[in-house]
Amino acid sequence: REHIRAMLADLKLPGALEAVDGILAEGDGGTLTPAESIARLLSDGGPDGGFGGGDGRRTIDFGNDDAAYGVVVHGDSRITVVGFANDAQGDGRAAVARLQRGGGLDTTFNGDGLMTARSPDGDPVFAYDAVLQPDGKLVVVGETFDGTAGKFFAMRLRENGRLDGTFGGDG
Repeated sequence: REHIRAMLADLKLPGALEAVDGILAEGDGGTLTPAESIARLLSDGGPDGGFGGGDGRRTIDFGNDDAAYGVVVHGDSRITVVGFANDAQGDGRAAVARLQRGGGLDTTFNGDGLMTARSPDGDPVFAYDAVLQPDGKLVVVGETFDGTAGKFFAMRLRENGRLDGTFGGDG
């Protein structure tokens, strides 16, 4: 995971955790089952009552085991969280959720604010980080695992949360 973050360091606009009328904090990836959780804190460290359910927290549940690994804060204060989610068969998928400024799911993103994807060869995918391009497209990176070795994985999503077919031929 750290080698993926290091490869993005030169591309990333201010870090994944940044101030947006407070501080957006991601949970410790891998310990957030069965749902991904994030919190927005005020500058004094207290929870931002205007985010999530009034307690400054938002839980994102893809329905099975899942975890958050990376956060991107957009210029308009929307928030994208990336990680992984197991499908009903237990197969790992890259998971992406986009939230509105107040923490609600952004339904302009893939219809419900949530998106999952597998690798083109069907191997499990773990999304570790993302970078927002100036044109609004989101590049998500991580790794796949074929049972023997991990391989680099990248996908690009259009502003609407759909795979960008111009990226690598299939998104």
